[in-house]
Amino acid sequence: MVIVLLGIVSATAVVVIGNIISQQSFDATVKEMTDLKAATIGNPDLIEGGVRSNFGYAGDRGALPAAMSNLVTNPVACGFVSDSALGGGTNLGTGAGWRGPYIDNKQDDLLNYLALLDGWGRAYSYDAPTGRVGSWGPNAAFGGFATPDADDIIIPSSTIAGITGTVSGRVTNPSGGAIQAPPATNNVIIYGPPLTCPSTFTQYAGATDSNGAYTIANVPLGKHKLSVTVGATTVDKAVTVVPGATTNADVVFTSPLTTPSTPAGLVARAISTSNIQLTWNAVSTNTDGSSLRDKKGYNIYRGLAVNPTSLYATLPYTVTAGTVSYVDPLASYFNTYNYRVKTVNTSGTESAYSANVSAPGGYGTDPVLQTVSTSGFGTNTITFSIIVNQAITVTNMNVCWGGGPAQWNRININGGANELNIAKANCAVSTGVQFTDIALAAGSTNTVQIRFSANVNYTNNVYVRFLAGATTYQIGVAGTGLQ
Repeated sequence: MVIVLLGIVSATAVVVIGNIISQQSFDATVKEMTDLKAATIGNPDLIEGGVRSNFGYAGDRGALPAAMSNLVTNPVACGFVSDSALGGGTNLGTGAGWRGPYIDNKQDDLLNYLALLDGWGRAYSYDAPTGRVGSWGPNAAFGGFATPDADDIIIPSSTIAGITGTVSGRVTNPSGGAIQAPPATNNVIIYGPPLTCPSTFTQYAGATDSNGAYTIANVPLGKHKLSVTVGATTVDKAVTVVPGATTNADVVFTSPLTTPSTPAGLVARAISTSNIQLTWNAVSTNTDGSSLRDKKGYNIYRGLAVNPTSLYATLPYTVTAGTVSYVDPLASYFNTYNYRVKTVNTSGTESAYSANVSAPGGYGTDPVLQTVSTSGFGTNTITFSIIVNQAITVTNMNVCWGGGPAQWNRININGGANELNIAKANCAVSTGVQFTDIALAAGSTNTVQIRFSANVNYTNNVYVRFLAGATTYQIGVAGTGLQ
């Protein structure tokens, strides 16, 4: 009887002990698998300075490991590369590449990594596309990630949805103004994984809009270097990317930006009794030779004295970056106006003055001025005016134009009709229509009307060329493309 009881007690003890061991194996496996997940994509609970600081293998390599062994042995020929390899002297503690081991690399007598064996001593199963790790459990059988057995352990329970996030922000100058990227230019770069050996970072690029705003999507999780370049100046900062979230990263240039180059080729000419047109060459560089990435436009200076220093503020004086002309509509009769132009960037930094140019207002020093007229486009008749300051005698006049029609059949000057048929090829003054001794009085406005054999449009470039003494004048109809 005693012997029987002892047998029963022994059997019960074996079951209890077995259950304890199994539970210990289970608990150890779950903890270890949780550690493997953290080694793969980081631990979101590790915070430094209010920002997540741990991103695991994926944060360094930009992808999930292809095999579990990648967590303890480097799968590539090079290791982790710091952002100092990018040059510029800035080291933000960011970088890319393998810097494991990401888990304990202790091995057993058979050189198996203990961290890759579950609580029952079996190698974990791993699904590389989803980043999931599986244990067979106590029954030594694994149903698979799609149809696991009842005792299988899988962590995480579902697919790792993504390992990328978005970075957005605004880039502004020292005065708070928006910095817009030049056309087809990415002025915001994030350097991150994957790394191509030996030290080539993947670049995630974006461009700021007219408000200085940018957005860069699909950036791998982790801490990376963000660089913003304006002209010859680059500002670097570290940015932390969290998967499935948007990180704000504003950049403010705290020091003055480089100085734009000076506009060249400034020309001023009267185009009517009150309009003076300015044109100049576009500026695309700074004084140090760098590209002018933050151009706002051009500031116009006007005055009666030579070399004006006051901004022309009667009308909006700053023309936008893509514009290289301006029409001053308030040029008074009998005044000569001086103009200078400066390039200005978005921080308000101006270039040096352009060369001074002058032009008369209405009835200025030029004998011949043209009024603005677009009368007749879309019809067969063009009308425009010639205003003269000095009394002149037109000794020779003809009409020229591009495209069809092939000929005109009437010129009417100040009401006097000349019924003629002349081919458009006859555009030289010497072969033009001869108008002998047509006197135009000082201060007079003279109407010129031309009737064509077909309708004209803005591509015909109609103009009149005439002689007054030894001087040749050419007057184009406003809007035809040839002035």
